[in-house]
Amino acid sequence: MNDKVLKLEFDSLAKDYEIEDYKEPNPKEMQPLAIGLKAPKFKGLIFKENDSITLQDYNGKYVILDFWYKDCFPCIKAIASLNELRTKYSAKDLIILGLNPFDNKEKNKKKLNDFIEINKMSYPTIFVDHKVTKEYKVRAYPTFYIIDTKGKIVYSKVGYSDKNEKEIDSLLNKLIK
Repeated sequence: MNDKVLKLEFDSLAKDYEIEDYKEPNPKEMQPLAIGLKAPKFKGLIFKENDSITLQDYNGKYVILDFWYKDCFPCIKAIASLNELRTKYSAKDLIILGLNPFDNKEKNKKKLNDFIEINKMSYPTIFVDHKVTKEYKVRAYPTFYIIDTKGKIVYSKVGYSDKNEKEIDSLLNKLIK
């Protein structure tokens, strides 16, 4: 590739994108939705089964929403702790949904299936579009929400750590009797 061809390529790409200087995000913009808010409604597609699903399908249950994707190392680390919660709390008391906006391309589905088997994910992956991630203010992965039986957010956290795992378990111990 010579300079002339490279410039033509760059110019053709530049007309499709806006170039702007980086601005440090406002820390408040980076926070997830606040505790106490009504959880936004969403619709998604259950991976493998291709069945449609909504948050309203789980009214009256506690729901953990795990926004994740397969190439996110902290997301992968969180799977084991979510699997433990799935074992500790019965499916009638706690629903865990792995909301994934990235791995829904046809070429990625085989890799995703292998990934789920290797990591022994015990909860379903739900394909959602980026509109859902915007409504839930997902700015980094993983992002977690716990929705109570009335549809309100009772926990929200960005990122994964052992501390989060203990916080979630402690909260669920209080909520699920």
